[in-house]
Amino acid sequence: MSAKHLLLPVALTAFLSGCGTYVPEIAEFPGNAVDSDELVASILINIKCEVRDAVAHFYRTTGKGPTYLDHWGVDTLLNLQVSEKSSVAPSADLMPASPATAIFTASLGVNGSAEATRTDSIESFKTVAEFRADGPCLPAQRRGGPWLLQNDLKLYDWLVSALLGRDTNSSEFSTFTSKDKVLTHEVKFEITSGGDLTPTWKLVNATVNPSSPFLSASRNRVHTLTISLGPTDVVATGPRKGAAGPSRGMSDAALASRIGAAVANSVRGPLR
Repeated sequence: MSAKHLLLPVALTAFLSGCGTYVPEIAEFPGNAVDSDELVASILINIKCEVRDAVAHFYRTTGKGPTYLDHWGVDTLLNLQVSEKSSVAPSADLMPASPATAIFTASLGVNGSAEATRTDSIESFKTVAEFRADGPCLPAQRRGGPWLLQNDLKLYDWLVSALLGRDTNSSEFSTFTSKDKVLTHEVKFEITSGGDLTPTWKLVNATVNPSSPFLSASRNRVHTLTISLGPTDVVATGPRKGAAGPSRGMSDAALASRIGAAVANSVRGPLR
C-alpha cells in the first residue's frame, strides 16, 4: 500500500482517537476556533434578522398602527452544546499450538473512552420598538453557512398565531403587565454523527480485532434558541438605569430554558 493510500486511514485514526480528549469546537471538523467564532457570529446575525423580519411582517399585518407590542421587548437566549466521545476497544482471539485432539482458544480485550462537553450560552435583550426601527433585513445582510439555526425559525408564524389569538378574543395580550407570563418560542436542533475504524490482522496463532470496533467516535450537537416576548420593566440600577429592560417573566423563561436543557442533558446521558 502506498503512502497516499495510507493517508486517509491515518487521518481518520487520529481524528477518532482525539475526540473527547480536548474541548470541542463549535464548528464542524476540520474547523478551528476562528471558524467557530464566524459560525456563532453568523447564527446571531441571522437570528436578529429573523426577529426584525417577523416584527416588520407583524406591523404590516396590523396596518403599521399602534399595537400592544409597542411597549414590549424581546429576550433571546442561544444555547450551543457540543459533546464528543471516543473509545478504543482492542481485542484478540489467541489460538496457540495444541495437540490435534484438543483445541484451545483465548479471547483478550480491553477498552477505554473519553468524553468532553462544551456549552456556550448567549443572552441578549432588545425592545420591539428598536427592532421595528431597524426594519426588515436585506438579503445581503444575512449570512450563509451550515444548517444549524441558519434558516426560517418560524417567528413570523408564531407572531401571527398570537395576533389571531387576540383577534378571536381567546387571548388578550394587550392587558399583559411586566409581572405576567410572556410569549415564548423555542427552536431546538439536535444532530448526532459518528464513525468507527476496525483494522483486522489474521496471524497464524491469533486474530486481532476480529469483530468489535477498534476505534469509535461520536459528536452530538444540541443547539437551542429561546425567544421570549413580553412587556418590559424599567431598569432600576446600572448604566441603563431608567431604560426598558427584560421583565421578570422574561428572566424566568430564560432560566426555565436553561434548567430544561440541563435536565434533558442529564437524562440523555453520555454519548454511545
